[in-house]
Amino acid sequence: MKKLIAAIGVFVVALVAGPALSDAGGWVVVSLDAAPVFRAGEPVDVGFTVLRHGVTPETSDDLAIVLTDSTGAEHRFAAEPQGAVGHHVAAIDVPAAGGYTWRISGERVEFDLGSAAVLGPETPGVTWTWDVAQWGALAVAVAMGGFAGRVTLTSRRNRMTSAAAGA
Repeated sequence: MKKLIAAIGVFVVALVAGPALSDAGGWVVVSLDAAPVFRAGEPVDVGFTVLRHGVTPETSDDLAIVLTDSTGAEHRFAAEPQGAVGHHVAAIDVPAAGGYTWRISGERVEFDLGSAAVLGPETPGVTWTWDVAQWGALAVAVAMGGFAGRVTLTSRRNRMTSAAAGA
């Protein structure tokens, strides 16, 4: 009877611990080369490095960047190994503007990258307004600095003149 209970105990432990052990050590760290700016209809290359256990470069031919839109539709972009071991690049061309979640997915890699906003196509002629605003702000700052400098010099000169007249 004791042998039967011991055998059942070992069986239960194996049943519970087996799946947990099969996933042990499967974590990865993914670092992006740069934070991409997504625009609808404009392809952008996204480079990233995958490190198994945060140390060992992981190269895989089945990696992809998956963007999921608000309706749950997935847009999958294959990533190709490129450059150093563990480095991959995916060409992403999202068809529509909006909010997305994105992740890196593969047979042995699943890494959530959070949310991404895909902007609409750039409107021609709009970008110049930022340059005008920046130059305008700089001109105002320089004028105010010049005025403050003049006031400071004038007040010093007046104090020196007053001190010389009093002596």
